[in-house]
Amino acid sequence: MYDIVIPLKATSKNEELRYSLRSIAKNFPHRNVWVSGYHPRWTRGLNYINSTTVKESKYDKAAKNIRMACLSPKVSDKFFLFNDDFFIMSNVKDFSNMHRGYLDEVIEYYMDNHPVSTYTNAMLRTRDVLDKLGVRDPLSYALHIPMLVDKKLWMKAHAMQLEFNPDNLPIQMRTIYGNLFIDDATYREDVKAFELDTIPEYREYLSTSDKSFRDGLIGKRIRNTFPQKSKYEK
Repeated sequence: MYDIVIPLKATSKNEELRYSLRSIAKNFPHRNVWVSGYHPRWTRGLNYINSTTVKESKYDKAAKNIRMACLSPKVSDKFFLFNDDFFIMSNVKDFSNMHRGYLDEVIEYYMDNHPVSTYTNAMLRTRDVLDKLGVRDPLSYALHIPMLVDKKLWMKAHAMQLEFNPDNLPIQMRTIYGNLFIDDATYREDVKAFELDTIPEYREYLSTSDKSFRDGLIGKRIRNTFPQKSKYEK
């Protein structure tokens, strides 16, 4: 079993994390759980990596939190990379990495719907870097599900993208890493749920926005699925 790493922003109240941890404890086999960047006081049994400073941007903090986990000798050589709003809705027995299709198609969708955003610009920058690295027809790995990461290869991917992104501007490192070092991923649609009045088709993985978790039917479903405290809560 591998460790789980969850990069965190500094916020004392994080109900998504609470229920993510409950879902992990119940449904996702693992060794240890590490939080990187912030250690909520209401948790217990979590390992902590102190990695960020107040002067860093939101993007820089998140990216650095992952790199610091990769550099820690205490974290398993491979680990599952989570976000704090990933929910494991059923028991995971056989894990496999996944992609969401060709990057060009994902970019086309966002250009039609969100043409001016940090997220869209990061995808465009990612495509440009992968092209310069010789990757043709790249896939998008920007799914809201766990990703199995090799620490040394993640740091190698980071160094490779810096060659063509020397200012370390926002980029989708999951997609960089996946195209360079994953060759057995399977396709699936993203599981991020933004709607308030609908519940997505039942899946082993779900993810929410702040609003859909707080006010939507999907948030209610998640809270009803995991009503009991986990071993990671005081």
